[in-house]
Amino acid sequence: LYHAQVSKDLAPKFKKIVVTDDDVKKYYSSFPEYRTAQVLIRMRTQPSKEEETKAVKLAVTVYNAATKNPDSFSQLANKYSQSTSALNGGDMGFQPASRLTAEYFEAIRNKSPNYIAPPVKSQFGLHVIKVLAVKKFKDINMGHYRKIVYDIKRDKIMGQYFTEIRFKAKIKVDKKLVN
Repeated sequence: LYHAQVSKDLAPKFKKIVVTDDDVKKYYSSFPEYRTAQVLIRMRTQPSKEEETKAVKLAVTVYNAATKNPDSFSQLANKYSQSTSALNGGDMGFQPASRLTAEYFEAIRNKSPNYIAPPVKSQFGLHVIKVLAVKKFKDINMGHYRKIVYDIKRDKIMGQYFTEIRFKAKIKVDKKLVN
């Protein structure tokens, strides 16, 4: 019933959402698609001090070797990376920002090809990332990016809807039941 009510209330607003080429271009200028390679040193979500120290030491060693000789990045990935992309020299292919962790994307945002990011920690471990290319706007999958922009506009409408509902709600606290 909950989902049916939300759909009933919001469907007319969702139908009015328009995504223009300019909307997509504006979004893409902030969140371009990068082709990257990575060396991933996996760590548990809450590593021990020893595990973290060991991983950081290895990541820094890989980073230093990669910056000293950028052409060796794929060999370093083959040797040290614990990602499935290691088989491809760490090459992750082109990925939209929505498919990358926030930390990963922020490490490469606004960077040019051949940039190598210092070790970045994410939920997967430590990444040493090399930017291989940035996809030009004319080459993107417009349908995919229209969907992303549509979802952003839809989420904004839903956020406003739930804010209004919370504001209108009449909530009483029964102090006898609260400790």
